[in-house]
Amino acid sequence: MKISGRTILIGLATLIIVGCSIGYYFLTNKDSESLGWTSSSWLYKKSILIPNKGPMLINKTISVKLDTATLITSGKLQPDCDDLRFLDDDDQTSLPYWIEGECNTADTEVLIKIPSLPRDGKIIYVLYGNPTALNLQEKLTIHE
Repeated sequence: MKISGRTILIGLATLIIVGCSIGYYFLTNKDSESLGWTSSSWLYKKSILIPNKGPMLINKTISVKLDTATLITSGKLQPDCDDLRFLDDDDQTSLPYWIEGECNTADTEVLIKIPSLPRDGKIIYVLYGNPTALNLQEKLTIHE
C-alpha cells in the first residue's frame, strides 16, 4: 500500500490542529476546577469572582458561600475543611480566612480578608484537595 505525500501532509496538519486545540483548552480553562496546581500539594483550584460596584476597598473582609458538602462527598475536600486555602488575584498571595459556622454544608460561609478590591471587582482563587493540610484559619469578622 502506497501512501501519498498529500495524505501524509493532511494527517500531520490534522494532528497539529487537534494538538493545538487541546493545548489551548488546558491553558485557558481557568474558570473551572483543574487538577495539579503547579506550586503546591493542592489538587484543585477554582476561581471566584468578587464583585464591587462601589469605590476601591482596602483590607476588606468579604463573605463567600461555598458548597463544601458536595466537595466533601466527592472526596475533594477534607471533612473538616482544613485544606481550604485562598489566594489573591496574583495567584501567589495567601489570604486570611475564617469559616463562619459549619463546614460540610451546601452554603458554607467563608470570610476572606483581601488587601484590595478594585471598583470593577476581581478574581481570587480557592485551593483544596490536600489530605495532609492543617487548619490555618484566622478569626475574622465581617466588620474588619
